[in-house]
Amino acid sequence: MLLRLLSVTRSLIVLLVVAGLCGVVSTATVLAAAPTISSEGRFVWDPELHVLRAERIFPNPHEPRRVWVATARGIMETRDEGGTWDLLPHTGPDQLGRVSDVLFAPLKPQLAFLASRERGIFRSMDGGKTWQNVGTPASGVTSLQVLRLACDANDRRSRIFYATHGDGATGISKTVDGGNTWFSIGEHFFAHEILLEGKEVLVSAHPREEDDIWGIYHSLDSGETWAEIVRDVRPTAAGLNRIKYGGVWFGILKGRLLHRPHVVKFEIFPEWQQAGPPKNAQWTSIFGAFGRDTDDDVLYAYDPRQYGLIASRDDFKTWWPENTGLFVEPLVKEGANVCASADGKVLYASINGQLYVGRLVPADGPVIASFAITPNVVKWAKDGQIQLTAKVLPFDKDPKSKIKLVQVNLSALRGPGNFTLCDDGKHNDGAADDGVFSGTFAMGQDFPAQGQDRRLSIPGEIMVQVCARDDKNRLAADVAPLHVLPKPESFVYWDGETVRWGGKLAEGCRSAYSQKYDDRNGIVDDVESEARTGKRCLHVYSARGPWVSGWGSSMIPGRNFTDMDYVSFWIKGQVASKRDVRVMLSDSPGGEREAHVSKGVWLIKEGYLQELRTDYQQVRIPIAKFLKKTEFLLDVCGGIAFGGDDPRGHNFYVDDICIEVEGSLNPAPLPPRK
Repeated sequence: MLLRLLSVTRSLIVLLVVAGLCGVVSTATVLAAAPTISSEGRFVWDPELHVLRAERIFPNPHEPRRVWVATARGIMETRDEGGTWDLLPHTGPDQLGRVSDVLFAPLKPQLAFLASRERGIFRSMDGGKTWQNVGTPASGVTSLQVLRLACDANDRRSRIFYATHGDGATGISKTVDGGNTWFSIGEHFFAHEILLEGKEVLVSAHPREEDDIWGIYHSLDSGETWAEIVRDVRPTAAGLNRIKYGGVWFGILKGRLLHRPHVVKFEIFPEWQQAGPPKNAQWTSIFGAFGRDTDDDVLYAYDPRQYGLIASRDDFKTWWPENTGLFVEPLVKEGANVCASADGKVLYASINGQLYVGRLVPADGPVIASFAITPNVVKWAKDGQIQLTAKVLPFDKDPKSKIKLVQVNLSALRGPGNFTLCDDGKHNDGAADDGVFSGTFAMGQDFPAQGQDRRLSIPGEIMVQVCARDDKNRLAADVAPLHVLPKPESFVYWDGETVRWGGKLAEGCRSAYSQKYDDRNGIVDDVESEARTGKRCLHVYSARGPWVSGWGSSMIPGRNFTDMDYVSFWIKGQVASKRDVRVMLSDSPGGEREAHVSKGVWLIKEGYLQELRTDYQQVRIPIAKFLKKTEFLLDVCGGIAFGGDDPRGHNFYVDDICIEVEGSLNPAPLPPRK
């Protein structure tokens, strides 16, 4: 009770704060108008007495009611929003060390990575039942002290992950093979917080030589090069909006919140702005969550000693406290943190080793005890099915009270906006009238691509909403996450007839020695002769070497190849030759001038051909061979490139380029057309 009174008192003091202009000022920031305080408060906090010595909290993005809490004993897990807690086996400090971060793979529900402060990086492929230590100096990790983890949300095979080491070591450890091997990038600074937003990697860091000069750095080429974008600020927390795409947030030590609005165009960034409460704070958590529904984007920021947890719907132009029952005092120790469940319905806080659970103030109406989608990661295909199940109970204790209707909004899946779930014992819902409502939805064949201004879009994550109505016409709603991806299918990338696009990638005329396109030494042309099928093929010619040239287009958005398996094409020489040819893919994150080529594959040296013949031969190269540590982006492929080192140059033809999936190689060898 004393803690609750202290918290309420602190909340009243916050309401009396007079707006002023104070905090961090940088040449890279713009002062924002002083925000105002509203009186909306929706959560009530209570201490959770069954979880002792809590440290950090990690909500599961696939199961909103499932949360992990790192404690001095190991990882405590709840699957019912804090109703019950269990200790996960094999997660004690003697096995994993002290847990600093957990990252759940967005597209593989059973895959998770765990960062330890003294034992490196652990990987679980069975939802946390067992752990393997995959991140040590022996596998390439820079240091056993790991602070934060991040992943590339566009990587459909879950292969690319990042890890920062705080002051344990310079650089960022990165893997492109799912954690089997690691390498270091950004070795000139000590990195702490890390965010990935689209093609951009952002970190809070300080240089190796200057441990007291902090800033925000970013990379646009997967960590190959870095630039300082905000100087002389010490970020202590970082986060993103839950729904709006492109908004980046950092909390500044003894300062305000620092915000960069949505990026409209690649490499054209708006100015950073200060936001939030006008007086200095010590922010430890920033995160976005759902509010009243799936369109309500609420942003939270947490300062354990002064403001507590504050929330906003307008980028902190206005904000309100969510501190009823929460301990907010100057006596709070280092390490306090707050987060939200995946559906935004429950908040969790770790303060001085005490776990707090914040729940919405209950309203009259049905109680949706659970809502789940099975499977919660699907490949979009004809006749694909999902099972929707909700357990709904009446609000009243009167046994005569009934649930009248339970419906799910499936409009984002090109389904009905009022898909009805049944409790009749005939729809995989258990016994009739047991409160479990269920239904099966068959998805159509067309892929409903959506706009990019929202983080929740197809392909990617969407939130499916369920609504329940009782016999007194009272309503309740809940949401569940669903990741929808294209079903990978083999396709023709270029054949000169049915699929013909692009041009030579040589606009920049960059040096071949740096693996950039150079039309002075190498040329790729679309010609109407020597085709294997149809009338047209690509003619690749170079008078001397070394050279690199490519075929693609900056006018066509790059395609995501992260879930594909092979690149295949047919090739023949003007004359028979053993001059080797190097094949590369090209990305196009912001147009041709920003493009990079992948790792090169040598056709003869690596055994794909014995020699170039004067008749066509098919080459099939695993896409994994093209993966590169930095620079090249496999999720925005915009072309194919060729190169060579022979000083005599090359002269050959390429036709029928395909991108293929294992098990459905496309096409089967086609007969040449006369």
